Amino acid sequence: MARNKPCPILKKIGRFKEDRPASKNNHCERRIEGGINKIINVRRNQFSIVGSKAERRASGDKRNYMFTNAELKQKILDDPHCYITGEQFDPYDSTQWSLDHILPKSRGGTNDLANAGQTTKMANQMKSSMTLEELLNMCEKILVHNGYEVKNMTNEN
Repeated sequence: MARNKPCPILKKIGRFKEDRPASKNNHCERRIEGGINKIINVRRNQFSIVGSKAERRASGDKRNYMFTNAELKQKILDDPHCYITGEQFDPYDSTQWSLDHILPKSRGGTNDLANAGQTTKMANQMKSSMTLEELLNMCEKILVHNGYEVKNMTNEN
């Protein structure tokens, strides 16, 4: 007899009703112990190039990266701000930030350093697989729906 998988939407609704975190094993909530070098190494793994099973077997299951830990560390320490919200974060506290594909891989984004944006956890979760422009448009719709007036505040000279 086939086992029915629980509906993911019903699971989310249930978590919302119970007012509890999504998962005890949520990687976004876990603190990475071992200092900034360990944090950078763990975060960089999201940006490894994953080939076919045969390609991974041929390379000894080694991950391929388009940038080094040192390059990522320099980028994070040079400007520890969320590229979405502008909020500053402590790069030594792994629970405060994550790396995001600025242009999502599902939209043709790459794993290179230029496409790696540091974000706060909440901003990264909100953005999900949207582009930054899509996220901003969604935020505008939410604000207008809730009775706020939205003005474009860019300085155009």
